[in-house]
Amino acid sequence: EPRLARMLLAASDLATLPSALPVVAALSCDDPRRRPLDEKERADQAHAPFRVPGSDFLGTLKLWRWWQEQAGKLSQTQLRRLATKTYLSYPKLRDWQNLVRQLTDLAQRLRLDIQSDNGGEAALHQALLSGLLGRLGHIDPELPEYRGAHALRFALHPSSILAKKRPEWIMAGELVDTTRLFARHAATVDPSWIERVAGDLCKRSYRAAQWDPEHGFVRALEQVTLYGLVIVPGRRRDYSRIDPVASRQLFLLHALVLGEFPKPPAPVRENLQLIAELRQRAERLRRPELLEMDRLVAFFDEVTPKEIVSCGELKKWLYAATPAERARFRLKRDEWLTDCGIVSSDYPETIRLGHATIRLSYRHTPDDPETDGVTATVRESDAPLLRHWRADWLVPGLLPEK
Repeated sequence: EPRLARMLLAASDLATLPSALPVVAALSCDDPRRRPLDEKERADQAHAPFRVPGSDFLGTLKLWRWWQEQAGKLSQTQLRRLATKTYLSYPKLRDWQNLVRQLTDLAQRLRLDIQSDNGGEAALHQALLSGLLGRLGHIDPELPEYRGAHALRFALHPSSILAKKRPEWIMAGELVDTTRLFARHAATVDPSWIERVAGDLCKRSYRAAQWDPEHGFVRALEQVTLYGLVIVPGRRRDYSRIDPVASRQLFLLHALVLGEFPKPPAPVRENLQLIAELRQRAERLRRPELLEMDRLVAFFDEVTPKEIVSCGELKKWLYAATPAERARFRLKRDEWLTDCGIVSSDYPETIRLGHATIRLSYRHTPDDPETDGVTATVRESDAPLLRHWRADWLVPGLLPEK
């Protein structure tokens, strides 16, 4: 079966083929363990030494190694008696041995690594996972069952070592449909293995792309799924490598217009100072249209190379740019700070109140009456002067609107 063959190839790459051979062979053979209806408890006691916490596959491997050890020192008659005593089927054990021998010969002819066996339990389970991706299960927190690939739902078989613990992620050697769909020969899976083993079978989607002002590039949340199972619900990724077109627009707006640029170089600082003046003037005059955001984004889109989508890339380009390229990148004051016919004294930056100079700040936020308009910041020591101030008179430029 291709899935079983895939496990052996992966086991060779992970230096765990000698351990994987008997486990993979067991998946295509009948289980040698017997459990007569009238002797269930005795059979369970006899099989208990072959149960390994966390993995039925490791239990199978333990059974194999124990039987090989006994076969090396006992006669055929003694082995038959031992099998009967431990509730094992001797013919099925022989079939298992023969298949392992055949697979070992085939692996030698294919020049697989049948000597190295230092990958450990994690490597063995990853090799098995390579052929069991379609039998993954993720626990359903609301129901006593697992969500499987392609919307399957199944429960752990009561004979599994995992039946009572119910780990979050499992893989099943087989799915058996009896009174319900059961997973048999299961093992706990580390979800970090799945994406690496599945490779291109995983599907990725992205959401919530946003600018990272601390690192100077666009991030997004990546969701990874396999056969409908969510493997990674939300992982932060550098979105500029995934969708450079959308990332460039966010970069131009946030870094070069809004000033969310970590440690900006001199040309960027000069542009941001001019944009800050534009913003202050628009706030002061209560004319947001004076800050032409779309025009600024279009300007920077024209003067920077199309492949630049992050602050780090822009810094490198500015460092190597010619004087003419840097000159084109700078905003020119006479082109952007045009005369609006406004007298600066109509919108003063400070006012005098007695012996105190009070600084004024302007905000145009109609939806927030707490900050909209002119805000005067007064020292606590100057507070008594406020009783002499006609604060409702406003600055000259705002009187017509009032």
